[in-house]
This record gives sequence, structure tokens and C-alpha cells, in this order.
Amino acid sequence: MGVQMEVETEAGEGSAQVTEEIPVLDLGPFLAGEAGAAERLAGELRYAQENIGFYFVVNHGVPMDLIRRGYAELERVFALPEEEKLKLRATDTRPGYVPPNSTVYVTSPVNKNTKGDLNEVLRYVNERTPDHPGRQAGRRFHGPNPWPENLPGFKETIKECHHALASLGRRMLPLYALALDKPADFFEPFFDDPLWTTRNSHYPVMEAEENQYGISPHQDHGFDSLWLARSHVQQRHATRTTAHALELLNIEVIKQGKDIAGGLPMGKDAARIRRATVTPEVRNDQSVLGEAQGN
Repeated sequence: MGVQMEVETEAGEGSAQVTEEIPVLDLGPFLAGEAGAAERLAGELRYAQENIGFYFVVNHGVPMDLIRRGYAELERVFALPEEEKLKLRATDTRPGYVPPNSTVYVTSPVNKNTKGDLNEVLRYVNERTPDHPGRQAGRRFHGPNPWPENLPGFKETIKECHHALASLGRRMLPLYALALDKPADFFEPFFDDPLWTTRNSHYPVMEAEENQYGISPHQDHGFDSLWLARSHVQQRHATRTTAHALELLNIEVIKQGKDIAGGLPMGKDAARIRRATVTPEVRNDQSVLGEAQGN
């Protein structure tokens, strides 16, 4: 099963319209414990990561009501006055709010990014307890997260969304292991105290300068990335293939294929370069809830 997308391929001075298929993985039988489902799904996962680099998942167990509530909370927080959002501003050692024109990605081998991205972000992490060694040592990505005042229910809903994403990622670890011909529990020892970050993003309508993007070409770090997406997304791969805007409908989670565990790549194209070129025509004052990157 896959989603057909019309794409524009660039070759020299010319271009052509072709059809590209993004795989759709049905997690339902696997999550229900159906016999043989893990092995079948691992094969589909391997194909997606070796050949495409992105895929959709359905029947993943993250309630649509929770996703809708999460987006509603993001609309509330990004509608706050700028001075209120700046009270949550991220620093070198703490997560938090990142204003537009603040981030220039240097991880793209396909484009030299020179302008700040136009999106604004609430970056939250897997918040540890105050007695956690990482918290006590003041390490990055350990918290505490800054939460807005006078927005009742915001913290609770966003944390519930993030917990759902982290739980889904954890439940999929056996699939990655089986796809690599490893025992199903192969990755478990590496996730006893995982780091994860989330980018809760808002793309306001802004005029872009030359070589400026809503979010510029970049490569993610970490084991995998999950998006809870509800609107139009335009992707461009390292092959310079540009996908037209896609209405995701009820396909709610996108996972990006990665070079698994450093020394265990699934194939030479397992780690695709993400080029999410977001423009006002593609994303008109929209948000992305909890893009979670797990390590």
C-alpha cells in the first residue's frame, strides 16, 4: 500500500512530471500481536528505508482526538504576544521557544543555507526528574522545559502528545531490529534512558528572501523522526525530486528513514536528506505538532 504523489524531477535545464509512491505501513496487526505480522512489517520497513527514506503509518494507536487537541494547544501558544513567547526562549542549555529567523541549518550537503528559517518553534525534551544525573549536571536535552503561564491544560496536553509519540517509537524498535536481521530485542539496551526532542513548529505567512525557507534543507540526527502531520507537506529528496503538496487526510504519522544505529545502515540511501521547502502557498499559517527525534 502506498500514497501516489505527482512530483517534478529536475534534470539540467528541463523538468518532467512523474509519479512517486510513498509507502504506507499498517501497524494494526503488529500492535495487536498477530502471528507473523512483525516479520511482514519489517520487510516493508526495510524496503521503505532502503528505497524511499520516508513512509506513512496508519493504525498506529495515537488517537486522532489527542492529535487535534495538541494542535489546538499549539494555536493558543503561538497566538500569544511576542513578549510572552520570549519568556520561554531557548538557551544553549535549556529547551524552549525559538523565534523566526533564528536557525540556520549547517547539516545539508545539498544546499548552503545562509538565511534564518522562517518558522517559530517550541522545542521540548524528555524532561527528567530533578534528581536525574543529567539534570544535576546541567546537560542539554534533559530539561527542565519552560511552560507558558496562564494557558490551563497546555502542558498536560502537549506532554500527553509527546508521551504517545515516544511510546510509538519504542514499540517499533523490534521492527527495525528484524529489518536488519537482528533479534527483536536487539535495540532494547540502547533505549533504557533515551534522549528525545520535539519541535512543535509554526509556519507563519512571511515573505522569503532568496535562499530562505520555512525550514531549510537539512539532515536530522538521532535514531528516527516522527511527525504528527495534519496538513500540506512538500518534500524534496536528495535526488532533487520535489513532491507537490499532499493532503495527509487520516494518515497522521510520518517516519523518516535513518542510518540505523550508526554502523547498521539498511542501505546506501537509508538516510535521506530532508528538504522540507515550506512556502506560504504550501503551508498557510499552519503548525506541526511534536516532530520527535529519538536517540
